Amino acid sequence: MKRPLNAVAIVGLLLGGICGMTGTFVADPKLRAVLWGIDGLGLIVATAILALKNFRAGNDAVAAGFLIYSIGESVMLSGVSQPLEAMHCGQPHCC
Repeated sequence: MKRPLNAVAIVGLLLGGICGMTGTFVADPKLRAVLWGIDGLGLIVATAILALKNFRAGNDAVAAGFLIYSIGESVMLSGVSQPLEAMHCGQPHCC
């Protein structure tokens, strides 16, 4: 394989999409946490690779977008082990 990082990015994006959507429809909280954890890790790895590839190619704005996406997904990954109720802020204006 000539470009193993391309394959890693593709697999990460596929895992992120498939596990993220599947986790949304799963009722079991433990399975949902596992699926969303795989989703987050796959997307973080893929977007970090894409950010580096675009930065090296001179596409700074695209690289910045992928980097911001990776950071945002990292923040979201920290909450997947909590129950859905704990992710809610609890303020009346949030609903």
